[in-house]
Amino acid sequence: MSAPAKKTAKEIADIFITAFEAQLSQTIPLFPKAFNRLIAKLLGIVFVVLFQWAEFLALQIFVKTASDKPITVGGITLTPLDMWGNLIGLTRNPGLRSEGTIAIPVYSSGGTLLAGSRLLDPNTGELYLTIGDVTITTPTITASVRSVNYATAATLYSGQSLSFVSAPTNVNKSATVATVTQQGADAEDTESWRDRQLGWWAARPQGGASADYREWGTISGVENIYPYSGGTPGVPTSGPGQVDIYVEATGTTDGIAPQALLDAVKENIEQTASSGLANRRNINTYVNTASITRTAFNPTISGLSVQNESTVQAAIEDALSEYLLSRENYIVGLSRLPRKDVISDTEAGGIVGRVAAAYGGTVNAVTMNTIIPAYILTEGQKAKLGTITWI
Repeated sequence: MSAPAKKTAKEIADIFITAFEAQLSQTIPLFPKAFNRLIAKLLGIVFVVLFQWAEFLALQIFVKTASDKPITVGGITLTPLDMWGNLIGLTRNPGLRSEGTIAIPVYSSGGTLLAGSRLLDPNTGELYLTIGDVTITTPTITASVRSVNYATAATLYSGQSLSFVSAPTNVNKSATVATVTQQGADAEDTESWRDRQLGWWAARPQGGASADYREWGTISGVENIYPYSGGTPGVPTSGPGQVDIYVEATGTTDGIAPQALLDAVKENIEQTASSGLANRRNINTYVNTASITRTAFNPTISGLSVQNESTVQAAIEDALSEYLLSRENYIVGLSRLPRKDVISDTEAGGIVGRVAAAYGGTVNAVTMNTIIPAYILTEGQKAKLGTITWI
């Protein structure tokens, strides 16, 4: 059933005029400043404004439709989507500021390069600030710098040339990036922030369920947690009364978790009593931790017909890599639909076909080199792109 059409301010004003005429038993003059006609128009505007405000407020009671823009109500400024995150103990990822060191040639010793000195990348327009005072005593001094913006675009790289906005007279106006200690990263965008909250509501922590173990196991250095009940194939110590936690690490090759991180995850889960959550964990549960595994898939793509073949092949490779890296285990009660644990020829073919079509080309067939057209990831298993065969 379609929603009823919204009335405009003029339509509402006409209704009031008709009502006034019926009650007064006379026709209201058409003269624009006639009192009753003016009142009707004002009431029409008021009703439309109130209805639109009520609509807006109704959208804020759901995470899926909450606004990500600041609003001021009763003198209090807030952002509805951020308030939802605060309610469930989540905060938006602010991104990272790039950090590193720069080498600065010195003309003559003496004085100090003050903290907060500004440098500019003339190619990108990104601004950087020095961290801490540096005494000018050697032919080349080293200073730590940090980007002003939390952005990937502000990432430093070795050999990068930066120019001082206002430098001491005895140092070179240009500096060279010597080392990079932290890459820049963009702040979490609206839809990623919203999706993370929806994921929490879809799998709320409760009584030692899968969502609890994901929450307890997510510590610094962890990208993803995949918890399973005992009896996992390939884990000889697993069995009834046990929980198998597969860990995906950040910043490592293929997300393989080192033993130190696995131990830290297990310790954090075992010590939930210290955070007051012991009543949510089964007292007889033994925790096993293991790293994820990463399986390479080697697609065969036949009949690619397109100009600039090497460019299109590179674009297809990027698209398939992104597709495979996004695949992960499906855990009932924790994962949300659509399922991402299936790797199929059909889905991969659609991705390749869309890329080829975007460049005005065609492709005949795509197979992921599996025994069956659809492969389902097993517990703790993730995927990556191996070698593409073009025929």
